[in-house]
Amino acid sequence: RASSSSGGEGGGIESARKIFEKAMEREKERSNEKGGGKVTFAQIAIHYARFSHHVEKDSKRTHRIFEEALDFAAEERQIWESYVLFSLFEGGEGTDEIFQRALASSLSHADKEIVSLQRIEFCSLFDSVAKLKDCSMDLMSQRRSRRASTSAGKKRKATENENVSSEAPKRHQGAGNQQVGNQGIWKVCYTPEGSVYYYNTKTGTSQWEAPV
Repeated sequence: RASSSSGGEGGGIESARKIFEKAMEREKERSNEKGGGKVTFAQIAIHYARFSHHVEKDSKRTHRIFEEALDFAAEERQIWESYVLFSLFEGGEGTDEIFQRALASSLSHADKEIVSLQRIEFCSLFDSVAKLKDCSMDLMSQRRSRRASTSAGKKRKATENENVSSEAPKRHQGAGNQQVGNQGIWKVCYTPEGSVYYYNTKTGTSQWEAPV
């Protein structure tokens, strides 16, 4: 009787495992076909990892579930956060490595900011003062890098806007014949990147805004 009960319990766990795995595969296919977000996939993967950890008590399988989930949806912060918690449950070894991988992943800037703050909290509770300082310095470095990237993007856009006026007369002959504005003196033109601008055939000037 005891053997039968044990077999039934094992069969139930195996069935549950298959349900989780099928759900993850189904959500992968749906996301790939429709090009949608991966939030639902991430939630299924997290529940599967929790099941493996708390019910099956299988640490290796739990690690594998998290790694497979991140292979498909590394941009989902909730997977990284759950992976960190699991690592802490397991004793904390390798937790900072997970944080660092998250910060080097395809997470958004906003999510990386949150992960950086979580890493600082982790360092303050579980690591040395020197490590806490390193975590804080890493966060400040990431912020400087993001500001520099944003500033460079704005300057590049401003330069493109300034150059259109001088470049447009050289390119307008290759544009379409659509005319707009008063007496048809304005032509609709396109930059090599596909942006629309308007060329005045009378004055030789160009502008981004549609003429009145």
